[in-house]
Amino acid sequence: MDGSGPYDWLNRWQQSQQAFWSAAIQTGVDSAEAFAEPDWQPFDDAMAKLLAATTPEHETPPWEAARDASARYRDVVQAAFARVRDAFAIQCRAIHGSGGAPPDWRLLRDRWFDLAEEEFVHVLRSPDFLDAQRDGIRSGAALWQSLPDDTRQLARQQRRLGATAHQTLVKLGAEMVPIAQTPKDLIWEDGRTTLWRYRPIAGKATLGPVLICHGLIGRQTMTDLRPERSLVRNLLAAGVDVLVLDWGSAGPDDTELGMDHFVGAKIPMAVETACQATGADRIVLFGICQGGTMAACHAAMPGHRLRGVITAVAPFDFHADEQDADPAHGLLHVWARSLDGGDLDALIGMDGNLSGELMGLVFNQLNPVRTLAKYAIEMLDHARDPTALTTFLAMENWLADRPDMPGALARTWLIDLYQDNALIRGELDIDGAHVGLDRIDVPVLNIFATGDHIIPPPCSRALGPVLTGRNYRELAVQTG
Repeated sequence: MDGSGPYDWLNRWQQSQQAFWSAAIQTGVDSAEAFAEPDWQPFDDAMAKLLAATTPEHETPPWEAARDASARYRDVVQAAFARVRDAFAIQCRAIHGSGGAPPDWRLLRDRWFDLAEEEFVHVLRSPDFLDAQRDGIRSGAALWQSLPDDTRQLARQQRRLGATAHQTLVKLGAEMVPIAQTPKDLIWEDGRTTLWRYRPIAGKATLGPVLICHGLIGRQTMTDLRPERSLVRNLLAAGVDVLVLDWGSAGPDDTELGMDHFVGAKIPMAVETACQATGADRIVLFGICQGGTMAACHAAMPGHRLRGVITAVAPFDFHADEQDADPAHGLLHVWARSLDGGDLDALIGMDGNLSGELMGLVFNQLNPVRTLAKYAIEMLDHARDPTALTTFLAMENWLADRPDMPGALARTWLIDLYQDNALIRGELDIDGAHVGLDRIDVPVLNIFATGDHIIPPPCSRALGPVLTGRNYRELAVQTG
């Protein structure tokens, strides 16, 4: 790199990181104080300014509760950083006392992140953190309800304007790294839901059709991230006739849409349309994450037109995370079980839906150290490789575009499934009937990731015992 290219700023950032960590190991233990614990004063000042700008002349109990909850959350995190600082200081003393050459700066940096990750995994499961998180949810909901109606309406309008502005920029081609570029044609539209058929890239399709059904937690564009990183393109290259279901983004009018709507109505309609468009009598339904759970539910219902089902990183037993020995796996399950129905209702945001931005924040918090490390380490390591950096930024593009989930579906997902584990117990109702996974009568391929911390492998593999003796196969992928 000659220093004049578009990635020069990343190169300079990496050089500054090298100087920072090299200085840390060369100057000894005291240097750990400079970076092992954040300065919370700016956080406190920012919170004070935010509260001062919106607090009424006389503070109300909701404002006081929100401020206190913020302080409790901060204290839990601050205590964790203090423990990381102490652990790292011990490491520094051992290195300096060894008499050998100091390690490469990257090794020191990675060691700090490893220590921080280990500490925060335990913190995020601790009663102190769960209490602080619950208090934050409750006080935030109470604060929102205490605001004047015109203030809440203004906040709703600002959020909708922001979403509209983003969509307009995307349509104008203003994305820095565009994703989901494989050509496709719209073949069906019903409300916010659309069904698309990809154009073949290897002559006439000889396999399929396969209908991809993602969840409502993330966009279906994940399956077609970049030309060189595209499940869709790989399937097309193999001669598969590929279709994809896009749920759109829930609006204020969609708050009451639940499993009856998506699994009981929309998926059957999409399958029927796919059969008509392709001339096939039956199709394969490929469900990913939440979409995999919904696909299995559809396959368990009578009258379907499926030839088979593929599920990928999909949960079926929402309490099986307790069987996973890795403490970093299943935090989302732990958090959901720590809340009561009122707390979960409080998560349903200003439009009556579960905010996509909130879900993005939750997923980042599942492993906050690695969320930080991907910018401090991963992106820097890609600084000299434009292809790798482009892939990294494409993934960030996808992560930033999380749709809202209808409130009714979110309640079913969090209360009936995450808390009550109704699906694996055969107690989930769709269209007034229990959904029994043991009624699935088509071949099933169940794909899961061995290092998945969001959907722990036991939660996915639980489908196997239910389908014992059936045409069932598992595929373990050695990834996270």
